[in-house]
Amino acid sequence: MKQILFEGSSICLNKAGEEYRIALPAVADFSGQEGIRLYVELLSEGRAEFEVVLIPLSIARPEFFPAITGNIFVVGAGAHTVELPFEQFDFPQMVRAFLNYVDGVMIRLKQGVSVQLKRVEADIMGDFSVRAVCNGKAGNNGEWIEYPVFIENLATRKRFINIRQCRYGKECLPVKYEPYLLLEARECKEYVIKVLIAEDLPAGGLEKSSFLFVPDGEAKKARTLVFSTVRRREHPYLLLNRKQWKARREAILSDKNLFAAFEEKYLQRAKEWEVPLPSKEKDFVYPSYIQNELFAAVVSLEITGKEIYRKKSMDFFSGLLDEEKGYLSTEKSYFEFIESKKEYERGDFKVRRAQNAGWVQEAEFFNRIAICYDLLYPFFTSEEHRKMEACLRNYMDFASWRLTDGDGNNF
Repeated sequence: MKQILFEGSSICLNKAGEEYRIALPAVADFSGQEGIRLYVELLSEGRAEFEVVLIPLSIARPEFFPAITGNIFVVGAGAHTVELPFEQFDFPQMVRAFLNYVDGVMIRLKQGVSVQLKRVEADIMGDFSVRAVCNGKAGNNGEWIEYPVFIENLATRKRFINIRQCRYGKECLPVKYEPYLLLEARECKEYVIKVLIAEDLPAGGLEKSSFLFVPDGEAKKARTLVFSTVRRREHPYLLLNRKQWKARREAILSDKNLFAAFEEKYLQRAKEWEVPLPSKEKDFVYPSYIQNELFAAVVSLEITGKEIYRKKSMDFFSGLLDEEKGYLSTEKSYFEFIESKKEYERGDFKVRRAQNAGWVQEAEFFNRIAICYDLLYPFFTSEEHRKMEACLRNYMDFASWRLTDGDGNNF
């Protein structure tokens, strides 16, 4: 959705070096946008060079840039609409985390004729937008996977959107979609692409399906979406598969030395474990060390088959998925080091956190959660599976963002 940063009375920049800083009411999240759009008027013939400066929140991580600049020339007297995609700004594109926490925007006249600044927006670039709700899903053989897409016509006239699958040549998954969509001026519609998981795709296999969206045959405005569809495989498979677990169980139960080692490392810990209730604190669910007890209980279940270890493990997941005290209800401030309380109050910096240690430990915690979920998969209800997917997707989105702040390399 478009974010209007400035509009109203025109600001005049008359000579090189003059600038105007837009006072944002709160820290802004530009991560869903594609760039900055300016509405300007050159007051005489000639040209003007603008510099747009994005200023991230200063209390953010030290890896964030102090400021990001993008430059563009405009020529000719009169009104102009100027777009600067973020790719045109001077920063490594793999390090984009700061776009979630923009504290200010400054417009500077670098050189040229006098200019009136009339409006500034953060928005998608162009007058046509295509956005997928989700770009990857898993399903079973014979299942149709649906990918909802929102297509928006930002032009002032109606348009036909031409939709085609871009075939590389070795695709094996059939697709269903309408090849045309009519959009009125300024209209946004939901559109669905369906992909069939076929027998030709092996269990655990992934196929990418690419689609091109062209508004009214204007190829230069085309957008592309790529969907990754995976065929589910039989659980468990992350640590060991079912056949391997059977062999491991038989070996341990038939060998006194192996059983003694198993008892010392896993079974005794699982016996002694009392599953805690979710924390009363709002910023985490469980203490970090509990991942070891959970793993011990799940391994003990696999080797002994005793119900008590299944119950303990599922009690842990009940707390993690609890709607009032579970993972998706937590609120943990992402920024630990506060330089200015006043600045800190300008935005909402809360994220989800499952355990009470650092972000590297959060990665380890979710690694164990994924392995244990894989082993316990048959014991979850369909509603619990839905909640687990929501939790895992939330963490993966967060981890993906963390990898773009320049300090998440050991995740």
